[in-house]
Amino acid sequence: MKSKHPALWLVVSALSFFALAASSPQCARTSETPLAPSLGAQASDGACSQGCIDTFQQAKKAEQARFKEAMAACNGDEACRAAESATHDAIVEELTADKDGCIADCNHQQGTGTGGQ
Repeated sequence: MKSKHPALWLVVSALSFFALAASSPQCARTSETPLAPSLGAQASDGACSQGCIDTFQQAKKAEQARFKEAMAACNGDEACRAAESATHDAIVEELTADKDGCIADCNHQQGTGTGGQ
């Protein structure tokens, strides 16, 4: 059976990708360089938070490209366009929540050995 909308496989693929991305750690911990002085946990938190933001921006850019292609594939079909808009909004909302969770994880690292200093 043929799909009514040829971009349906693209939507399913994108949703699968974002579901997989949401289930894995979003914030890669970075190691400090030996040439740069650090300020303890503050320095690593900033790098971690920036990693969260960078990951979010890359994922959002990929979603924007997917959305643009999906809208073009709708060929003016208003029901298709509405469905794609709803899907896009949900994906962006999920990406934002993932970014916020990642940043919260960066700010609440435990066991860093800097407590009481």
